[in-house]
Amino acid sequence: MIDIKREISDDDEDDNYQALRNDNSLKRVKLFTENERYLDTIDKKKLDFDLEKICAVTLSNINVYSCLVCGKYLQGRDEGSPAFAHSMEENHRVFINIQSLKTYVLPDDYQVINSQSLECIKYCFRPTFEDSAVSEFPVPCFDLYNNKYLNGFVGLNNISSNDYSNVIILLLSHIKPVRDYLLLNDNLLKKDDVFLQKFTLLIRKIWSPKLPKKHVSPHEFLQHVSSISDKAFSLDRRGDPRSFLLFIVNKIMKSSNRGLRKLFTKQLQGEVSIYTTKIEPVMEEGNNIKFVRNEENVSSNTVKFWILSLDLPPKPLFKDGKSVASLTQIKLEQLLKKYNGKVEQHTKDSIKFSKIVSYPPYLLLHVKRFDSSNHSIKDRNQAVVEFQSNMDIGKFRYRLVANLIYEPDLKYSSDVQSSILDEQCHWKIHIRNEKNDEWFEFDGVSVRPKKKELLFLSESYMQVWERVSALE
Repeated sequence: MIDIKREISDDDEDDNYQALRNDNSLKRVKLFTENERYLDTIDKKKLDFDLEKICAVTLSNINVYSCLVCGKYLQGRDEGSPAFAHSMEENHRVFINIQSLKTYVLPDDYQVINSQSLECIKYCFRPTFEDSAVSEFPVPCFDLYNNKYLNGFVGLNNISSNDYSNVIILLLSHIKPVRDYLLLNDNLLKKDDVFLQKFTLLIRKIWSPKLPKKHVSPHEFLQHVSSISDKAFSLDRRGDPRSFLLFIVNKIMKSSNRGLRKLFTKQLQGEVSIYTTKIEPVMEEGNNIKFVRNEENVSSNTVKFWILSLDLPPKPLFKDGKSVASLTQIKLEQLLKKYNGKVEQHTKDSIKFSKIVSYPPYLLLHVKRFDSSNHSIKDRNQAVVEFQSNMDIGKFRYRLVANLIYEPDLKYSSDVQSSILDEQCHWKIHIRNEKNDEWFEFDGVSVRPKKKELLFLSESYMQVWERVSALE
């Protein structure tokens, strides 16, 4: 046992050591090196780094420690605290502070230092990255169970009904400038903005090359989202991916981090000019009313957008078969003509024309398939939207990065006929690996290859396109 003595300075944090003055005497907590006892009791496979960091006894998130023997989160380390009591009752000795990532042995209350065996655990709690490493992502990795995975291409656990949020988290994590900013700026992990801290940490875990398991749970982040949104986005109720994406964007744009706000604006926000011509009723002979354009009453307005919504052709009144060939088919380029400034959009009292005047580096598209907000499968527009992996939009060439889709999720009754009680969306996402142009389908914790020639056969709901070059 090594007792390291040093002078006390005002810069020392109180959890680096404990100085207790009693009758003018000074007692110091002893600092031990790697070869100390109890470290062999650590069981990495029992640690859950994705759970919400609250005490299992007090439900407080203040001064929380993780027991490195069983994985429980407990508060404090002073005598009488839940962590202290746990060390006495269960004989579990090694605890790590969630904020400082400093490790202590209880109930002896000494700090373990210079332990290389603890570095992997600290990294799992709070991954850090170097610019040179990030530029090489994704790379092949192995988890604690020796399962191979590709960092960034890991599944997210579907805890209950949170697949709608999982696909948006994965979508944002593969917008390269956003990913790089979140991985390389450690100031985002400060507790000043809890939302940004938890969101950044989740994205970092997705791209971590040292995952304990080859999938990640978004539990901690989504619990926080549920709390701050008054359960508008919860773990146990289905939601709309588009609404969840706009929620995240709005939270980031209201955050105190100016750099991240500027990045989102520069990379994701575009502008559309809308020209409106009023329609006025004119009385004709025979008391007939005719509606004509008032060319003298034309207004224009330029608005910013995060997502472009695309209108599908109306659903056919009568269905002819169930094959893809029987469905309405339309090219994505045709849907985008809505924003070329030439296609009329009729409202109750006006005609509008929309034209994109500023194309963002990353263009987010939303295909409007549902008539109502509950996303019932039976009400959807099943039109097949055809697209290639590259597309010319305006004056630029874009490349597909992500394709968010849905599939029917059917629930049946228990009677003999098994009639359908409810039909809802099950959300998945296709994401491109830019290193080799391979595509993967993410469905919960499952990640499997997907042929890019078959992407358009799924019912696309949202897409991300990356601007790669300007057209001559």
